[in-house]
Amino acid sequence: MFKRIDDKIRGYLIDFDLASLVGCESHNLDRTGTIPFMAIELLQSVAPVRHTFVHDAEALCWVILWLAVQYAAGERVDSSFKGWQMADARTCFKKKLAVLQELDRYPFTKPNEYLQEPIRGLLDKFDTYIYQKRKSRGEVPVPDIDGWMEECNNAIMAKVSIAEETQGHAL
Repeated sequence: MFKRIDDKIRGYLIDFDLASLVGCESHNLDRTGTIPFMAIELLQSVAPVRHTFVHDAEALCWVILWLAVQYAAGERVDSSFKGWQMADARTCFKKKLAVLQELDRYPFTKPNEYLQEPIRGLLDKFDTYIYQKRKSRGEVPVPDIDGWMEECNNAIMAKVSIAEETQGHAL
């Protein structure tokens, strides 16, 4: 959920039962959430992982990817992610890694294609973060996603403007 305040987009959590404030340590070490949409790091972990806002941002990307690839005008058009629905955490982890390696196989449907570039860009940041963390076997800086919603909005509005301009010339 988001609101515009002073011409800036502000995101809001609407489910606060497991939320923590930025800069405060979360004491949630459980793997909670809907498995198909959970952050990859949480899915792969056997040991407890400190839950951060980045995990929630990644989960949002998976929800958007899921919907934007499979639905057009409210109708389901594809079942590319069928195997995720009933998968356990380990299977879902493997499937998500495969998706990250082949994002081009999952084009967004109309009108969702405006979200494709921003979502893929953010998923790429998460993929890099996970790779660095596994390679170093330790702590690495979390991806910088500050201002990401604003960047998405600007990118989408630019594409909408170009599309409208193109349609205007076609008339």
